Amino acid sequence: MRKLILFLTFTLLLFHSPAPTYADTASDLTNKIAELEQKVVTLKNQAQTLSGQIIFYDSQIKLTTLKITQTEDQIASLSGKIDLLEIKLQDRSKLLEKQIVQTYKKGGLDPLQIFISSDDFSQILSRVKYLQIIQANNRKFLYDTQTVQASYAQQKDLIADSKKRLQAQKTSLA
Repeated sequence: MRKLILFLTFTLLLFHSPAPTYADTASDLTNKIAELEQKVVTLKNQAQTLSGQIIFYDSQIKLTTLKITQTEDQIASLSGKIDLLEIKLQDRSKLLEKQIVQTYKKGGLDPLQIFISSDDFSQILSRVKYLQIIQANNRKFLYDTQTVQASYAQQKDLIADSKKRLQAQKTSLA
C-alpha cells in the first residue's frame, strides 16, 4: 500500500502542473508594466515628433507667406518707380524733341556766320561761349535721357523677375 500511495503521489506530481505562485504573477505584471511604459514613451516621442513636424510646416508656411508679401511689396515699389521713370522719360523725350526741332529750324551755326553777324569781338566770344554751353547741356541732357531709359529697362526686368519669383512662391505654398 505504501507503494501505491507513493506511486499515486508521484503520478500526481508528474502530471499535475503546479499552480502559479505569487512571485511568478508579480514578475509577469512587472514585465507587462515595463512593456506598456516603453510603448507610452515611444508613443509620446512620436506625438512630439508629429507636433514638431506640424510646427515646422506651420513655420514654413508663415515664412513663405512673408516672402510672398515682401515680393508683392517689391513689385508695388518697382511699379511705382517704373511709372515715375516712364513719365520722366516721356518729359525728357518731348523736351529733347523740341530742342532738336529748334536746332533744325535755326540751322547749324557756321563760325564764319557768327563772325560776320557780330558787332564786336566780345559778342563773338559770348555767342561761341553760349553755343558751347548749349551744346554741353544738350549732350548732358541726352546722356541723362539715355540713363533714364537704361534704368527704365532695368526696372522692367526687375519687376518681371519679381513676378516670376512671386508666382514660384505662390506655387510652392499651394
